[in-house]
Amino acid sequence: LIGAEQLVSFSFGKVKLASTGGRTRWTLQTFHGAARRDEVKADGFRLPGRIAVTTRALRNEFDVRHPSTPNVTSPELAALAHWSPRGGSPAVLEFAFSCADSASASEEL
Repeated sequence: LIGAEQLVSFSFGKVKLASTGGRTRWTLQTFHGAARRDEVKADGFRLPGRIAVTTRALRNEFDVRHPSTPNVTSPELAALAHWSPRGGSPAVLEFAFSCADSASASEEL
């Protein structure tokens, strides 16, 4: 039994969230036996839903497919453009993703 004005901490496990995104809402109910005593509702956090990476690419510093890469003119450097990026060397990572939930302008997901 919890007394009035008594601070209590709860931990929940095995919680399943929805597969679609949106604002969460929480309801806390207290009971004494089978009788409900109190109920409190509160806004929670925004659930982003499913996030899927649709395209991805990691390119080395000589790859001319990226607009910020300087033009490679020599045949030796042009051949390097087809190599995988090396550790310690500059690289360009490009990716696109989609979210199951949409956002309005200036809204954070």
